[in-house]
Amino acid sequence: ITEKGYLHEIAEEQESTSTIGLEEPVEEFDDDCLTCSVVTWNLAESPPSEKEASFFRKFRKIDGTGSDLVMIGAQECEEIKPRRAEGHRSRHIRRLGVQMLGKDYVPLAIHSLGGIQMALYCHRDVLGDVE
Repeated sequence: ITEKGYLHEIAEEQESTSTIGLEEPVEEFDDDCLTCSVVTWNLAESPPSEKEASFFRKFRKIDGTGSDLVMIGAQECEEIKPRRAEGHRSRHIRRLGVQMLGKDYVPLAIHSLGGIQMALYCHRDVLGDVE
């Protein structure tokens, strides 16, 4: 995604220097590109501990590395049953996302469908570049 809002196939435009894995280096990008990390997690109707969710911190943007946008999706966040109010596990996973990513990330969108939760967080430095 660039400032103009166009999607680019990074692999076609640039030589890729990354390999898959959280511990390994990320791709080299031009200044007008945003990096995005997408996480899906099956919670099996059990709230994760802070220790279990601490891997979210690996996506923090520090010294030019990390992600500008982080999408966190949780499956089986709640038991499937009719509700009048949001369940405590849904609130818990969102609270962990905010806590682990830190104050430099702003939630842009939070959606739920039954037991599925999705939250998109944006780093404050690039907030003006995202529509």
